[in-house]
Order: sequence, then structure tokens, then C-alpha cells
Amino acid sequence: MTVTAIDHVNLSVPSARLPEMLRFYTGIVGLVEGERPNFNFPGHWLYVDGGRLAALHLASYSEDELALAQPTGRFNHVCFRMTGLAALKGRLDAAGLQFREQRREGNPVIQLFVRDPAGVMVELSFDRQAEGDV
Repeated sequence: MTVTAIDHVNLSVPSARLPEMLRFYTGIVGLVEGERPNFNFPGHWLYVDGGRLAALHLASYSEDELALAQPTGRFNHVCFRMTGLAALKGRLDAAGLQFREQRREGNPVIQLFVRDPAGVMVELSFDRQAEGDV
């Protein structure tokens, strides 16, 4: 058996926050909302790679109500590998979102860290060489 990739991340989200979470992950990160099975709870499946992979599932489970009222604590962050650093920084600025940019010597990626509307840390990672930052 070999694990070849992360299939998806599932974030539990309060029902009232689903619309702003959807806007953040589609309008800022650039994921695309797509087909989702007809589950008995609200949510969204967000796709990458031309709509072939549902990388992020947003779901509002009624049994998570008490847990959702707590800080994200145990979950640190989710990371998306991306291209187009300048364009993304422009979207973040236009949305009034604060982010932290990290460029460490010897690290082949440029990392941006931003919190989504529910407070989850999101890392947006860019290949330094592809972005012309060598």
C-alpha cells in the first residue's frame, strides 16, 4: 500500500458561517464549488485541478455544535499548493485580509498564512523558482 496524495480536508463549520467560508475558499483561495452528494446536512465540496478533485469539504454536522463553539485548538492549518503569488496577494489585499508572508533561506517555497472566516489557519504555498524568486 502506498499513499500518493491527500484526498481532501473536511472542515466542520457552523451553518451560519458556511456562506462566508464558501466565499473565502472560492473568492480568495480560488477553489471551485462543485457537485456534492445529497447528504442530510448542509455543506459544500470545493474542487481543484479542473474540477476533478474535491480537495476541501465544508460541512455543518449537528453533532459538532458544541465543538464548533470552541477555538480550532487541535487543528493547526491546511495548505494549498498554488501558482500566481502576486495575483493572490492582490485578492487578499482587496478583501482586507491580513496575512503573513514567509520566505526562509533554503526553503524552496514562499508561504502565505491567512485565517479563514472560522479562524482556521490556511497556508498558501508557492514554488519560489516558478514565481521568479530565486
